[in-house]
Amino acid sequence: MTLDGKSNEVEFKYPRFVNIDQTALEDKVKKAQNNRMKFSAFRDSYVAGTVKTDKNENLATTIPYSKGWRAEVDGKPVKINRTLKVFIGLKLKPGTHQITFKYRTPGFVIGALLSIIGIIALAIYTVYLKKNKTSISQKTNK
Repeated sequence: MTLDGKSNEVEFKYPRFVNIDQTALEDKVKKAQNNRMKFSAFRDSYVAGTVKTDKNENLATTIPYSKGWRAEVDGKPVKINRTLKVFIGLKLKPGTHQITFKYRTPGFVIGALLSIIGIIALAIYTVYLKKNKTSISQKTNK
């Protein structure tokens, strides 16, 4: 949609008109609100709570999808799905479930190990250079 303030014209590109059954929409929203997850913990990299489902359903979240997220349902690891191509979601069977989402930055452990190895190598190299410099200076002083 483009609005030209000088000529008071509105131009619509590819307009789409949709007829929505307001009652059906309100029913869906009410059902979603009644079945939403009740949080017991919510931090940057950890989300936990319970949810009750009456049938096989998808739990949709507004947490952006990333490979670092892991999920557990009732203490067992489950596969995370992309919901609406952007968010994370889970397939759930009927019943009340304890849900846990944990996030770990991809590559964090490997990066930390490489950093530690690099620091150790630098320390060893520095000691080696200092030792060799001392032995060379002692030889030249004799």
